[in-house]
Amino acid sequence: FWDALDAVGIQAYFPVVRATHGEVPSAADLDAGWVRILADVRRVHASTGKPIVFTELGYDASPTAAERPWESGHGATGPQVQRAALAAALRAIDGEPAVRGAFLWKWFPGEAQRGDFRMSDPAVRTVIRGAWQRDAAP
Repeated sequence: FWDALDAVGIQAYFPVVRATHGEVPSAADLDAGWVRILADVRRVHASTGKPIVFTELGYDASPTAAERPWESGHGATGPQVQRAALAAALRAIDGEPAVRGAFLWKWFPGEAQRGDFRMSDPAVRTVIRGAWQRDAAP
């Protein structure tokens, strides 16, 4: 059925680093984790001949977000880990031709709802803007 698809969707809740014991992982460690992950993603792309779209990509403001991104949690380093993990993921996507894009999880309209995996936090929005905003100059 692959010929009937435009793209392959993958939820991107990958463990990017091993246990950090609540410390903020370095950009180098996060980038190395994405190198490993993208090797697997490229295999899916090669076997299907279709571009990859991450149908969900997001991190909770949790100290373990880069290890277990599917879980929510709380701790002092959580917001920094969330921003570092997201920045690394967006760098990885930007440099990978097999990946067409990503849907960020999750974004609420307005600020009425708060909770896990909230991407509309101003500091997280700065990370997204830094990765996806292109210079308008020719």
